[in-house]
Amino acid sequence: IMKDLNIKREKYICIYSRDTNYLKNKYPEFNWEYHTYRNSDIDNLRTLSNFITNELNLEVVRIGSNPEKKLKWNRNKFPKIIDYSFSKYQNEKNDINLISSCWVYISNGGGPESIAIASRKKMIRINQAPIIEEIGYQFGIYIPKLLRRISDNKYISINEAIKLGISQTYKNSDFIKNGIYCEENTEIDILNAFKDFIKYEENKFNSRDIAVLNKYSNLRRKNELKGLILSGFSNFIAPSFLIKYPDLLN
Repeated sequence: IMKDLNIKREKYICIYSRDTNYLKNKYPEFNWEYHTYRNSDIDNLRTLSNFITNELNLEVVRIGSNPEKKLKWNRNKFPKIIDYSFSKYQNEKNDINLISSCWVYISNGGGPESIAIASRKKMIRINQAPIIEEIGYQFGIYIPKLLRRISDNKYISINEAIKLGISQTYKNSDFIKNGIYCEENTEIDILNAFKDFIKYEENKFNSRDIAVLNKYSNLRRKNELKGLILSGFSNFIAPSFLIKYPDLLN
């Protein structure tokens, strides 16, 4: 598959954006509306993809089976942005080979992530929902969806989400009954999370980054003692995200 797509092992990044199309078509007898809050728009990965190709000279491969929409920003010349999901090569075997051979896997959850976990790939989770969740794998950086209170349009903190019982929920109804809606990560927030990943890999976090990460670690530790957050791993929210949205740590 790498020969067919003309890409090189670990010289490309896989991106994935979960939507309802796969489950709706694969299992039409079920109603999947209860967790549509986990979905995200693939177009919000455009700025990141352009950065990866233009600044790092790496290629981007969009992964996914039967997604809702095609990329309008794919690129055929090196460094390429390949919409593999809509290519003639898309199948389960190629999914496994592509994900297990990439440098970094970037997604908002969904089935293909299990391949990245099994092959111990470097990962960046975006639009993570539930906002605090461990997946049995030390993957590093993530950014959660923001939870906004409908009544006053303000973001709620992680502590408030825990108190409301929605920090690890898998049901739309739990957000609705608490007057909360999930807000998708912006293109810039996703790009900045990737830049944080590079800094993390190169051990270049500055004092401000470290300070806000320590504050987040203390929040986790306190709640783990209460048994409210799955423990055993230390995956962390990108410091740029915590700095931009300080209400998360209140």
